[in-house]
Formats: sequence, structure tokens, C-alpha cells
Amino acid sequence: MTVRTRPSKSKSGLPRDAILSAALVIASTGPLSAEPLDQVLSTWRLEHDVMGVSVSCQVGDRAISAGSGSANQTGATFNETTRTLVGSVSKMMTSVSIAQLVERGDIAISDPVSNWVEFFPNSQDITIAQLLSMETGTFDYFAADPSNPFIGTILADVTRQWRPETLLSELAAFPPPAAPGTGHSYSNTDYILAGMVVEAVASRTLPAVLEIGQFSPLGLSDTELVNPNTVLEGVADGYVRDSAFLFGQPNETWVGAEDYAGLLSLGWAAGGVVSTTSELANWMSAFAAGALVSSDIVETLVYGGDLSSNYGLGFERFETAYGPAFGHHGSLPGFTAFVVHFEDSDLSLAIASNDEGADGLLLDLALTLAAIECGNAPDL
Repeated sequence: MTVRTRPSKSKSGLPRDAILSAALVIASTGPLSAEPLDQVLSTWRLEHDVMGVSVSCQVGDRAISAGSGSANQTGATFNETTRTLVGSVSKMMTSVSIAQLVERGDIAISDPVSNWVEFFPNSQDITIAQLLSMETGTFDYFAADPSNPFIGTILADVTRQWRPETLLSELAAFPPPAAPGTGHSYSNTDYILAGMVVEAVASRTLPAVLEIGQFSPLGLSDTELVNPNTVLEGVADGYVRDSAFLFGQPNETWVGAEDYAGLLSLGWAAGGVVSTTSELANWMSAFAAGALVSSDIVETLVYGGDLSSNYGLGFERFETAYGPAFGHHGSLPGFTAFVVHFEDSDLSLAIASNDEGADGLLLDLALTLAAIECGNAPDL
């Protein structure tokens, strides 16, 4: 994920936090409710110059949402029902698919990847658990790094429709930078491999596995893993800034959702899900409550893996002033998302924006909302 450093002052020249404090006065202290959430979000969006943003919050049966700004260049409102690209948030869902297979006894997290994907380097020495915790040493094909040797292949045709087996075949040519088991190192490649394992074990496509095991049972009708050549319907346009060159466009411009099919196929199990904030908050609340996998497996996914890192088995871990939290960030050019669950307050938050300028800002917004929910709005 590329983190953009944003200026500390708004267009008016006043400190952003000082302006946001006006909205927090309206919000007072928790629990969160619709009117103050709308005020905080609208103020936050204007002061950070973001095109569109939506937040959905869920605590038990209490769910509220707010949206602000534009979903596209025609001015449609970006809100909790707007379908948007969520990037690496998808990894949590792929991880849960693996966990459901484990729970059924179809697979063990100690199994080697070579049982299903033999041709990939070191697959006989990489376990399923190491895929999910990114302790494999694999080459990360989607690393936002100019030295990434695969970037040229991506840039050569950003509209190319990738099949996961084709992608892995090309990635197999890149030597692993480290040996399996040598610690956590973020790699999107691990989740392409995990998706391939799910398909091999379940004898279904990954989109079908996600639909049957997670999306349909929760009634998430606007959430899907996008198949190659899928026509995206009702999806927000992305506002690209520094990455506009990917689409042959000048910086600071809109890119239509139809132009993202190639990047979504490239992301697949690592970043190809489309959803809404309302449905993402629903998903996170259900996961945290043990509705998708047992509570014991929830604990393993969140707190397993390399304890010296902040990454579990598909879930990022956070220590906050409002207690421990877990979730995942996600970003693609023109889009960013953050889904998080605060354990002490049982608050699940989903935040999404169709402006890449919001990348790196969503955690702070989540903490502000958690502060209000906990009755401890910060004195800015």
C-alpha cells in the first residue's frame, strides 16, 4: 500500500485538527449516532480534499452509516450503498475461506502448498499458515516499489485480464528473496497461492466459494470477487492523483470503473473484491462474533503468525487507546478502504473512499470515531 503524506493544514490555512474539532463538539461523546457521524465525516472530507467517502459502523444490532462527496464525475453521492473497490481488504475474506476448509477437515494449516500448487518455487516448504501470515519469502508482484521487476509487465497493459494460474506461472520465474519461515514480509503473491489452494480443495471457483461460504449467508448482495471479463455495475469511479499514468491520463482525474477490470483480475484473491461500507461492516461484525468461523479460529487468524509483526493470518493487528483492534487496509489506484473491529467496544467500522488521496488517512478517522463511540471524544 502506498501511503501518501498529506499537508497538516486545510485549504483555508487552518490546522485540520482544529477544524475537525467543531464537528466533534457536535458529536459530543458516544455512542455514535447518525447526525454527528454525518457531521464528522463531511467535515473530514472537506478538510482533506477527498472526492468521496463513506463510513458504516456496527455494534451488535445497532448500525449507522454516513456518506459524503461524489461517487463519480456526474456528482452521484458516495454513500454506504455505493459499490467500491476494496483492495487488500479482500485478503481477510480469502483467509476465512481457508479457515472454513480447515474447520470442515478438508485441509490443515500445516499442509504444504505443494499438495495443490506443485510448480511454484519452495512450495514443498511453504505451509498454508505461512501463506496467510506472509512468512513465505515469496516475491511480491504488486509491491509499490520502482525496483519491482514485475511493474513493467503490469504497465505494459493495465487492461490485461489475468488468470491466477497464468499470473503464478509468470511469477514462478522470479527468485524468492527469502526462505520460508524467516519472518513476515508482505506479499500479495501469497494470497494468489492461497486462492489457488481454495479452488483446488473446494473444487469450485474462488468467487463461488466466497459467495456460498460468506456473502450469501450474510445477505451481502453487493459484495463479490470479480471474475475476469466481468462487467462492473453500479461501481464508483476512482479519482486518481499520482497514479493516473497507469491509465494514460493526466494527474488529478476521474477513471471509470470499467477501466479497472484488469487491475481487479491482477488482484484476485489478494485484492479483487468489490463491496459497500454497509456490507463490509456487516461482514466484520459477523466474523468477530464467530458467525463465519468458530471463535477459536477467529483467535487464531487474528493472533497467529509472526508475533514480532502486526500481521496475523490475513488480519492486521492494532493497539489503540480504545483497546486492541484488528482488520485490514486496502488500496488500488483511485480507491482506498479500511475495515476494523475494536474488541473492547465491539465496534466494527468500514471506511471507503474513491480518492487515492485518502490512502494513509483512514486509520486516524477510524480512531476518531472509536473515541466518540467510547465516550471519549478527543479534545482537539
